[in-house]
Amino acid sequence: MNIESLFAFRTARVPVPTVRQADRAAPLRTEPRGLHVHTQGQGREAVVCLHASAGDHTQWSALANGLAAQAAGDFRVISPDLYGHGRSPAWPARAARTLDADADAVMHTVRAHGAAGQGLHLVGHSYGAALALQIALCHPHRVRSLALYEPLSLGVLRTMLRDDPSRAAANEVAQAVARLLHDGRRVEAARHYVGYWGGDAAWHTLPGPLREQICTHVDQLPRHHDALYAATWSATLLRSVQAPVLLMHGAATCTPADRIVRCLSYVLPCLQRLEFAGAGHLGPITHPAAVNAAIMRHLKRVAAPTTPSALREVDVDLALA
Repeated sequence: MNIESLFAFRTARVPVPTVRQADRAAPLRTEPRGLHVHTQGQGREAVVCLHASAGDHTQWSALANGLAAQAAGDFRVISPDLYGHGRSPAWPARAARTLDADADAVMHTVRAHGAAGQGLHLVGHSYGAALALQIALCHPHRVRSLALYEPLSLGVLRTMLRDDPSRAAANEVAQAVARLLHDGRRVEAARHYVGYWGGDAAWHTLPGPLREQICTHVDQLPRHHDALYAATWSATLLRSVQAPVLLMHGAATCTPADRIVRCLSYVLPCLQRLEFAGAGHLGPITHPAAVNAAIMRHLKRVAAPTTPSALREVDVDLALA
């Protein structure tokens, strides 16, 4: 596969091969620890919201409030703080730097809150979106749908676009953040990270409390980068995801995120892709009303008992932000 074929791709029906058990993502082998979690609503449909790197469960508070307030009362929202964020414990010392650590902890937490037997709707942004995909690959029969905003699964660039220069650019940013953290320059590390993924002006446009939150959790960024880089999912493996996927991205996003979205658009078999005009990689933070409204529409559609599962919609829909 080359970049030209991804840019030329619009609508196609992708055959779904039978995936050998050995090809599936391997589960974590260490004992998971419980995560701090915020729950809202009492509905039958369990929605698990996964935040981006250096965030916490409050990233999805507006979405959770909206879903919990639905007149039909269909949804129950479970929003964990991932390892090393919010009030959750630190990343386990013996756990590998892969998505398996957080994925297993999320499922452990979901089981503890009585939702393991239900089909889960997963919502995620950036690291949280890649984490949602990892959970769907490890637990395909427990995931009913996914709503993903720019999954930052950098390993996909290794497996599907090996010569793409944006992979090196993402690694350079991670190395710069690691050097700044090593020198004790946490604020500069946070500003450099946000500036690359969100744009030059992004840091100064974020609310003060959010900048403080990012600075508090900035030391998790190198660990998350390694986990995302290790997510070397093949096209065959990704084609095994049978749950409906809403794949969202910003029209003004950075190059690595754009390349990953195009790769995923090419292989995910049950997909609707939605582009937000004027938004970048931080779309759920900078354009929350538009992103949350799209997620709520998606959840209402897939929760309906007559929702088709074989439809593949990959022509880009434009959402006015």
